[in-house]
Amino acid sequence: MKKIIFTLFIAALLCGPLTAKDNKKKDNSAEWKEVGDQGKKALKETGNFFKDLGKKIGDGAKEAANDVKEAAESANEVKCIGKWGFNKNTTTIEVKSNGKIEIRQKQGSDTYFWKGTYTSTLKMLTITVESEGTSSWIVSNETKSDGPKKMRLTYSTIKDDDNAMKFSSTDIPDDADGNSFASAKIFTKM
Repeated sequence: MKKIIFTLFIAALLCGPLTAKDNKKKDNSAEWKEVGDQGKKALKETGNFFKDLGKKIGDGAKEAANDVKEAAESANEVKCIGKWGFNKNTTTIEVKSNGKIEIRQKQGSDTYFWKGTYTSTLKMLTITVESEGTSSWIVSNETKSDGPKKMRLTYSTIKDDDNAMKFSSTDIPDDADGNSFASAKIFTKM
């Protein structure tokens, strides 16, 4: 009987730590499960953060691209479309939205004119003169051997005034009153 009690005692001693280890294993696995769940949650939150950040960056990039596109379109927009007059309309510039332009200048009893097409950059019109002359004579520049005449006309808006524009060009001769267009002159909308 002592042998049986001793055997049971030893078995209890040996099984006790096994039972404690099993409880520790169960406790550890629950802890690890909790750590895993927390890790999954953290990864999901991090993923959502970067997903939202990516959307915000994408939206910001789209907005910036639209702003750049609008600025480029605005820069290419010819702001001087219309008919403009200087010095009681002795010199007029008519810029049409179809790419045509006509400059007229009264010199005594004659009116000189330049007609053609233009291309536009930010603040300059490059004019290809197709014909020029007066009421008594006309020259077609398309038939000249050296090609069509070119003129450059710079323009700028006047802040808070849609009815005035500054124009300058060294290619337009001085008017009858001696006004030189080499320096900017203020033209008013007609």
